[in-house]
Amino acid sequence: MALGSSVWAGDHSGWTRTADVLAVGLPVVAYGVAGSGQTDAEGLKELTLGLLATVATSEGLKRAVPVTRPDGSDRKSFPSRHTAVSFTAVRFMDQRYNEEIRLYRPWLYAAAAMTGVASVQAQRHRWIDVLAGGALGYGMAQWSTSARPSKVAATPTWDVAPLPGGLAVSWQQRW
Repeated sequence: MALGSSVWAGDHSGWTRTADVLAVGLPVVAYGVAGSGQTDAEGLKELTLGLLATVATSEGLKRAVPVTRPDGSDRKSFPSRHTAVSFTAVRFMDQRYNEEIRLYRPWLYAAAAMTGVASVQAQRHRWIDVLAGGALGYGMAQWSTSARPSKVAATPTWDVAPLPGGLAVSWQQRW
């Protein structure tokens, strides 16, 4: 069985759709992570603050630095809001849930980067736009997100107790 895909020259709708799905999907995943299990109310607030600050700042920059998009559709190319929002969501998850998401971290950052690649391929942005958007989103999440208090002991606990005829040594580590 073979799977294939083709993109026609001049048809950028597939790339546009990819950027749209990632720019919405990554924040949805971040909200899902913060709301799963024992709801992390503080994390939900921090994610919301980070995303609102990212959108507001990117909109302000788009107005202050009017750059025509590569496709000529408008003068709101700089910075890429899609990329900024994607990186805000991913950096939030990385900062807040560091060890809990370590296996997914490379894939999450790759998805955020793919948002930028798709935006360039769709001719909605230039590389400088997506690099600025990525830096903006990363920085906003870094600013708005605190590390979640760890539930795992940082170091193992050792105990020594006397017993008749010897000693008992125990070691405890939370996993």
